[in-house]
Amino acid sequence: FSGHRLSGNADINRVVLKNGRTVSTELYFDPIDGGFMCFAPQLMLDGKIFTALQLNLNIESDSVDFNFEAENPGKLNINGSYMHETKYIQANLSISEMFLDSVAETASFFSSGGKNHFAALSPYIFNGELYFSSDLKTASFNVPYGFAANTKKDGQFLYISLDGNDSSVQISRFDYISGGNLTHFSALLERSPGTDNA
Repeated sequence: FSGHRLSGNADINRVVLKNGRTVSTELYFDPIDGGFMCFAPQLMLDGKIFTALQLNLNIESDSVDFNFEAENPGKLNINGSYMHETKYIQANLSISEMFLDSVAETASFFSSGGKNHFAALSPYIFNGELYFSSDLKTASFNVPYGFAANTKKDGQFLYISLDGNDSSVQISRFDYISGGNLTHFSALLERSPGTDNA
């Protein structure tokens, strides 16, 4: 990308997906050191609106560094890098103050099923972090914490911590508290030796 500068804007007005849902946004491109920035003041998925979405790409001869941020509802941040020679990617995802119904509605937007309703999830707010790495042959991940709380009911929340790779997943902590009662467990799930990938 050395020697090039990207700037401009794009107006995406009501793009209809195969499932009938519509996407609308306006994109602004500006050059930054070693790459470019793409900013969208709003992204509309049917009637759902996300604000202040920004992607930064820094393109070097041996790697690509990226950072993505979005706000409202909640805050999402993804940053990481990809190394061309080793085909190694590492990324960190963090979510804060994100209501679970927004997560479910966004995921269902891209599905081919009918429009779903997730009112039961609306009281629950989530905070969490995920680390991921892969050489495109194997992968590993770590969730140091995931925390969900019921904003309409005091004393009801879930805390989870886990990590894993191609052959195992370990839940180091799972705590669920409701009505003063605590449920706790930990577990390890391993693939049997010689088991082929599904």
